[in-house]
Amino acid sequence: MPINDGRAPGPDATAVTDDRGAYTFNVLVWTPEVLANSSSFQLMLQVTPPPGLLVLGVTNLFGPPMTSSANLTGPLILGDLGGPIDMTLGPGYIVEGRVTSGLTGSPLAGIRVHALGPDSMLIYGGQGDAFDIQASDSTDAAGRYRLTVRSGTFVIYTPGPQGNQPRFWSDDPAVFQATRLRVERNISGLDFAVLPTTQIGGYVRFGPSYGDGVEGARVAAYLAGGTVCCRLAGVATSGYNGTFVLYLPPGTYRFVFDPPTGSSYAAQWWRAAVGFATATDVTVGSERIQLEVELARLRP
Repeated sequence: MPINDGRAPGPDATAVTDDRGAYTFNVLVWTPEVLANSSSFQLMLQVTPPPGLLVLGVTNLFGPPMTSSANLTGPLILGDLGGPIDMTLGPGYIVEGRVTSGLTGSPLAGIRVHALGPDSMLIYGGQGDAFDIQASDSTDAAGRYRLTVRSGTFVIYTPGPQGNQPRFWSDDPAVFQATRLRVERNISGLDFAVLPTTQIGGYVRFGPSYGDGVEGARVAAYLAGGTVCCRLAGVATSGYNGTFVLYLPPGTYRFVFDPPTGSSYAAQWWRAAVGFATATDVTVGSERIQLEVELARLRP
C-alpha cells in the first residue's frame, strides 16, 4: 500500500503453509525510484492460525503490532523485506458459542465477536487501555463463533448486526452486563441473543471535576414504568476515571449508583432519590443517554 501519493495498492496475496510450515507468496513492491522519493509503502500482513493456536511472534515487524494482544493475527506492518518472514505459534484455548436474534431466535451470520482485555475502553465507555481486542471472529451460517485466546481474563462482546445491537456476554442472560470470563481451558456455550439496545454512559464522581472519578462503582438499572421493585435489568462497573457504559433495550428504568465496598461515599439513586420508590424514571429510546452523578460522603 503506497502512502500519500494516490497510487493504488497492489493485489492481495494469500498463501497456506505446507507440512513443513513453509509458505511463499509474491507481492508488488514499490522501489524508491518508482516512487520518486515522494512516498513510501507498507506491507500489511494478516495471519490466520489453525484452531487452537496463537501467533506469538513474527519477524520483520515495523514497530509494535496494531494490537495489544498476545495473539498477533494482524494487521501487522512489515519492515525489512530482504529476508523471510517467520512466525512462531503456540497453544491457546478455544472460547465458542452462538449469536442469535433475541427477537426471532434465528442464528445470525457474519456477526463480529471479540474477546476484550479486562481493561478495554469498550467496557468502560471511553477510558481504558484502547480497545484491547485480544481475539476476533465472525459467525458462520449457523451463528457459531470461535475465538482462540491465551490464558487470562476476558470480556466477550459483540457489536451485533451493522454494529447497532451491541451486547456483552453475561453469565445471566436476563441481565445486560459485562461478565468477566476466566479462561484456563476450552469453553463452549457462550451464547448471545442480541436485540436493539441503546448505550447508557456517564460518570460517577465524588466532586465536580472530571478528575474526581470513582472507580469500581456499581451502576444498576431496574425495570420501572409501573413495575414493582426490584427487577434487575442491567449492571455496569465504573472504570478508573469513573466512566461507565451499559447497553439496555428501549424501556423505562430506575438507576442506582453504589460506591465500592469500603468507600466513604453513600449509594445514590438517580436525581438524588433515597430509594427505588422515589427515584426518577429514565426513559430509554433509540438515542444515547448520558447519566452523571456526584456521590455524597457518608455522614459520621
